Amino acid sequence: MSTEENKAVVRRLMDALNDRVWPTGDLTAADPFISPSYMYHDPANPLTGREGFRRLVDLYRTAFPDTRFTIEDQIAEGDRVLTRMTARGTHTGPLMGIPASGRPIEVSVLSLMRVVGGQVVEEWERFDTAHLLAQIGALPAPGSAPPR
Repeated sequence: MSTEENKAVVRRLMDALNDRVWPTGDLTAADPFISPSYMYHDPANPLTGREGFRRLVDLYRTAFPDTRFTIEDQIAEGDRVLTRMTARGTHTGPLMGIPASGRPIEVSVLSLMRVVGGQVVEEWERFDTAHLLAQIGALPAPGSAPPR
């Protein structure tokens, strides 16, 4: 597949997340774009397969059910697509033991996906976790004075 076709696969995946997965909770709506052998490379939370992808999505969908992703930039080379996006939502459910705050969030995300045969087979993702936690009140805001 060409780099443009690989970028289109990632865009269609993000459309499925925005249009079907997040609004309806249909975690299988992303399956056509996720390989059965999918690998999410995160040392703290390595996941595999479509079921692993669904668990990851469900974790964040539970906490931020109104999330929308906006693709800001995409760069592709070979079978790799780097996407810079912004996630926006509201913290209305628990996140890893942190109770819902009702606060809005806006988080920049970098996702490097390897696309083979029209499906994402690997993903490396980074976002500013500290900024996310500060927005929902779980950490002090950066630059704020420490408590006395």
